[in-house]
Amino acid sequence: MRDNRFVIRSDKPHVEVSWRVEAVRNDPWVARYGAPVEQEKPAERRGKYVHPELYGMPKELGVYYRADHERMGRVAAQRIEALRAARLDEQLLRRQEE
Repeated sequence: MRDNRFVIRSDKPHVEVSWRVEAVRNDPWVARYGAPVEQEKPAERRGKYVHPELYGMPKELGVYYRADHERMGRVAAQRIEALRAARLDEQLLRRQEE
């Protein structure tokens, strides 16, 4: 590799080629803190995804998914809906009183 370019030669025309370029990081972060090391996932995260929807997987397989949070979200949504309904009722009553 030279000047971010390289040449591939073959004795056959129209050859399909694939390649991979690897390098060792040498940037200020690595100089100060060292190169990051690939780590094994903890057992509770194995088989789970950060973004399961991108892999066609259900949200329940997300590493941050919590069923109790989802239930709390539904309860909160129901409370908000009830508050909106109550507010609309108050507005209707005020209009009727006018």
